[in-house]
Amino acid sequence: MPDPNKGKPVKKIRKHLSPGVVLGAVALAVALGGTAVAGPGKPVTAVKVKAAAGTLVLPAQSNNQGLAEGTVDCPGRTELVGGGFSVDNPTETDSQELIESYPSGKRSWTVRVDNDEATARVGAAYALCLKVKK
Repeated sequence: MPDPNKGKPVKKIRKHLSPGVVLGAVALAVALGGTAVAGPGKPVTAVKVKAAAGTLVLPAQSNNQGLAEGTVDCPGRTELVGGGFSVDNPTETDSQELIESYPSGKRSWTVRVDNDEATARVGAAYALCLKVKK
């Protein structure tokens, strides 16, 4: 006599497998695998993250409406993968607003910040760069 439950667990699992879940599982397996291939060529065996940073002085609100802009370039033969901004010695009462944060070139990151404080503040614009060892 055939088993009435035969095949039901597989159907239950298959019911919850969407293309997104499968793609996510494959991406996770590749990311944790230790090597990657970026198109035709040799696999990448290791990467080194380098951070490039530049000091950004935020003027007081009364000066230039507190607006400041800064751009940071990736060093040497590295590739830009991201960037951002941080305020030095932040406090709970700080009132700085990151207006824009974007890649402004193939190897540079730009930020625009508004300081609503009565005094000038110091921060850092930074770029995250990868050096790939092949």
